[in-house]
This record gives sequence, structure tokens and C-alpha cells, in this order.
Amino acid sequence: MEGNGANKDDNKSLNSMLTDDPRFQYDGEMPKKPPAYSNWFQFAMYIVAITAGLLQGYQIGIIAGIELYLPEEYKGIKIQEDGSETTGDNVTTTKDREFFVSFYALGAAFGAFFGGQLCDSFGRRNMAIFGDIVIALGFVVVIITDAIKFGWIGRVVCGLGSGVQSFAIPLYLNEVGNPRWNKVVCAFFTLFTGVGMLSGLNLAIPYRHHWKALFEWGFIPVGLQILVMVFLPESQSYYINKGRMEDGLKVLKKGMDDDDAELELEKLKYEK
Repeated sequence: MEGNGANKDDNKSLNSMLTDDPRFQYDGEMPKKPPAYSNWFQFAMYIVAITAGLLQGYQIGIIAGIELYLPEEYKGIKIQEDGSETTGDNVTTTKDREFFVSFYALGAAFGAFFGGQLCDSFGRRNMAIFGDIVIALGFVVVIITDAIKFGWIGRVVCGLGSGVQSFAIPLYLNEVGNPRWNKVVCAFFTLFTGVGMLSGLNLAIPYRHHWKALFEWGFIPVGLQILVMVFLPESQSYYINKGRMEDGLKVLKKGMDDDDAELELEKLKYEK
């Protein structure tokens, strides 16, 4: 019984300390309703989630369908009538084709490993756009080259961009979007990654003899995502972590009322 009384006294002391400590107090009244987010701003979050998911899944899906048909565009690969591959100068083996597929995952691993530090240093939005540019560069390398060894480079570059985006996009959506709908938006990103895989695989079947066209089509989600992201603000959490409170407040005001934005800023400052 004495122990329970002591615990109650400790809890009262803790509550009193938290109540009196100005660090745990807001200047003004707490909002009586959820922050009022702009519908257009939230719609843009869905567009980003959908295009990013499609792009990630599409790259995986098309490779699953074209691996056996790499000789159709990379003329260095020679396949005999019985299906076996010849050897010689500028001839690619089965192992080389496997490298073409797996180097994407290698690049993605490096991109994701450094993605967190890059997002903290340069911003979530900026790194998402950077990832798009890197992926587009990888597409260009794959399209314009005729030797599979150069194709490896393009695949690694695509993987690097995708790895960075796999970290930057969900982080950006979770920080900038409406907290009430963040889980739904991130679920859209995952859902459309699967849709992209299925779409890429199904497109790879009819275009297997001219599969470089599939990489050309990959510029569509890349361009659309860049177009949307350019007009979106940087994450307010990035600005607050950098001590740029005014910039963070401007970002918050793009998605909610001024009063709600100021209260949300105070909340984020204390959470920091």
C-alpha cells in the first residue's frame, strides 16, 4: 500500500513538472478540429505516390519479361538454333544476362543505404527529383548502347535512382501530407508498385523483340513525377531540422489554415 501511495505521489510530481515546464506548453489554444488541408495539395500527394510506385514496379516488371530476349537489341549476343549461346568476341553469356538483371538490385541497395543521409542533407523533395533524373539517365544509357556491358552501367544507374527514391518518396509523403491520410497515400505507393510490375511484365510480352521501347516509355512516369514535384514544397520537417522555421511555416500554410499551421509548427518544434 505504501508503494502504491509513493507511485501516485511520483506521478503527481511528474504531471506537475510537465504542466509547469514551458517546453511542454503551446502558445495559444489547441485546435478544436483537425487541421484543414487543401484538397488540391492532398491530391498532388496521391499523384506523387502513384507515379513513384508505377515507376518502381515498372522497372522490375519489364526485366522479368525481356531477360530471355536481350539478344533482340544487344546484337553482341548470339544464340544458335538449339538455343545455346555461342562464344567469342563481343558475345554475351548467360551470366552476363544475369548481371544485367541483378545489377539493378545492386544499385538500389547502394541508393537506399545512402538515401537517408542524402535526404537529411539536401531535402526529401530534392532527392526525389534527383532520383528521377538518375533513373532517366540510366534509361538513356540502356537505350543508346548496343553492348550489354554498357547496359550493366545503365542498370546500376537506374538502381541507384530507384534506391534513393524508395527512401525519399515515402518519407516525403509521410511528412508533408495530411496525417489523417498518410497511411492511405503510402499504401497507394505500395499498391501501384505492384500495378507497375504487372503492367511492365504484360507490356514486355508483345514488345519482347523491340524491348528498348519499354525503357523509352519509362520516361512518361519520370516526367510526370518531376512535373508535379517541381511545384510542390520541400518537407517542413527538413526546414525545421535545419532551423529554418519561417520556411517550414510557409510549407505548412500551403496545406492548412494559417492558425493551424502555426500550431502545427509549434508541435513540430517541440517534437524536434
